[in-house]
Amino acid sequence: MSGLRESDRWHVLSGDAVAEHEVRAATGVTPLAARVMVARGIRTAADAHAFLTPSLARDWLDPRELPGLPAAADRVERAVRAGGLSAVLLIDLDRFKEVNDTLGHRQNEVMGDLLAVVKDEYAEIVKNEVQRAISADEDAISRLCANYIDNIKAYTQRERARNRFTGQYEEPDERLMRSIEEKIDIPESRKDDFRREIMNYIGALAIEGKKFDYKTNERLHRALELKLFEDQKDSIKLTSLVSQVIDKDTQEKIDVVKARLVRDYGYCDRCAADVLAYVASIFARGDVRSSRN
Repeated sequence: MSGLRESDRWHVLSGDAVAEHEVRAATGVTPLAARVMVARGIRTAADAHAFLTPSLARDWLDPRELPGLPAAADRVERAVRAGGLSAVLLIDLDRFKEVNDTLGHRQNEVMGDLLAVVKDEYAEIVKNEVQRAISADEDAISRLCANYIDNIKAYTQRERARNRFTGQYEEPDERLMRSIEEKIDIPESRKDDFRREIMNYIGALAIEGKKFDYKTNERLHRALELKLFEDQKDSIKLTSLVSQVIDKDTQEKIDVVKARLVRDYGYCDRCAADVLAYVASIFARGDVRSSRN
């Protein structure tokens, strides 16, 4: 693997031993810190002391003089007044004026592309977390898993499966099996291999006196979560958050999901509510596909 100096992507600045020594002698910083400071244009003892002892009175007496700050403040104010969601992206870009003057328009296009990627990734992350919070009912997942295992066992052994509710023996429920397998993109041509793989693993555990736990198979676990989410999302009526019309029963279910977001993903109450509202708007547009990790 090539190092940074051989990379086509990164440009490593040459060091200046004399300036680095002067900065170190004047401030007592580490060699690495001195090299970074020199690379940023801080090359004298006076500049180094000024950099390490920032002063609003000296450097930015009036914060409104910060380049671009008034426009940014106006944009945030409009978002707050409109009750919308907003995000602030801070970037520390060395030699900004030089870059902006020479590559400004192109860089704006690049930044626009990067922000679009960030937005898409954020949407995927929060959709995934909300889906997991909705389907975080371990008892329900265990029942769904048991039903799936009963059916793939009957299928691979060419037997009939016992219906857990009626007690009758029936043909394996192909619709149920495929509705789970399709959640993790198991194609029709690979379904037999996937089912045999699961049954072989269960058999190997049985020989060792162990019981199968769906959590040990990450793909199956994710498939069960997505299937349970699909089955439960309509009962929770998450899209009702968009219309603001929520009955008592639905509100109780939504509160359970919010509590799981707070407990399992570190959201505060307000953030959990905002994320649910955002994801609800995505579902209302019909975009429910999520990353299948």
